[in-house]
Order: sequence, then C-alpha cells, then structure tokens
Amino acid sequence: MESKQAMRQIILDRLTKLPLEERERMTRDLFDQVMSLIRANRYHSIALYYGQVPEIETSILCEDLLKQSIQVLLPRIEPHRQMTFRQYEGKQSLERTSFGVYQPKEQAEIVDNSQIDLMIVPGLAFQPDGTRLGFGGGYYDRYLEHYPNTQTCSLAFPQQLFDLGTWGKDSYDICIHEIVSYKETR
Repeated sequence: MESKQAMRQIILDRLTKLPLEERERMTRDLFDQVMSLIRANRYHSIALYYGQVPEIETSILCEDLLKQSIQVLLPRIEPHRQMTFRQYEGKQSLERTSFGVYQPKEQAEIVDNSQIDLMIVPGLAFQPDGTRLGFGGGYYDRYLEHYPNTQTCSLAFPQQLFDLGTWGKDSYDICIHEIVSYKETR
C-alpha cells in the first residue's frame, strides 16, 4: 500500500507526461459522458472546479454548460479552510489565487448547497468504491461531510484509476458516488 503523498507524486508524473492529443481526445469523451449524465437526469445546477493541466481541464465544460442555460458553480476558498460555491459567469468572473487556481471573485453570489443538482469533484486518483485521492487540502471532504446527500461524480483518465487498497482510506475521506472514466472506442 502506497502513502497518499507518494501516490500524488506518481499520478502527477503520469498526468504531466500525457501527450496533448491523447489528453484532448480523452477530455472530449469525458465531457460527452458527463453532458449525457446531466441531460438524462435533467440537472440544472452543476458545481465543478476550474481545472488546469495536469488536472482535467474543465474550462470548456464550464462554458458549454453556460451555453445550455445550466447554472455553473465554482468553489471559492474561504477562511478556516472552508469552501463555498459561487455563481460562475465566464472567465472574467474569476480571479487567480496565490496557488495559481482560478476561483470566483469575492462578490460572486454564494449558492446554497440545496441548489446543487450534481457536484463534479476533482481528484488525482480513484478506486472502484469511489475512494478519491485529492490534492491533500481536504476542502471537498470537509464540505461534503456537511452535505452527505449531494450527488457527486468525478472525471478520470485511465491513468487515474487504481485497484482497491492501493492507498489507505481515512475516516474523514468522503467517497464519490460515480466515477466517469474515459472509454476507448474503436
């Protein structure tokens, strides 16, 4: 069993080495799958993250959702290691943090969790039971601990999928309901 920190480095190395063409092909497939999930469930309000390489880049998904009149909510880091979800209204409504992450500006409207139909949770690695390895800040685990009925999914490239027990699960780790992973077609 690998330590979580060792796993993070392994995954970041894998993701960094992904060829651009392969990354774009897999990202398009993931976005098609998640859009089908959203349409099938008639979701109107989606909380997600503004991912950048080496993560799955979600800026195009954010814009596509807006074009379909779906409410897009992005996380904003708050004091005391907390997080709120705020209205996204295009890249101009974001600011870059000292960590290089984009988040809604402070004046963006905070949206109550009860308004979220689906939360797309970021992660570096996933196990079949929904165990997620994030970046180590614990923001999503702390947030979801208070909202256990929030419907969640995560997007994953094959390089991010691991067998059960690859790393340990802690008592505070919150599992994801569904992992949307790249499906190679021939």
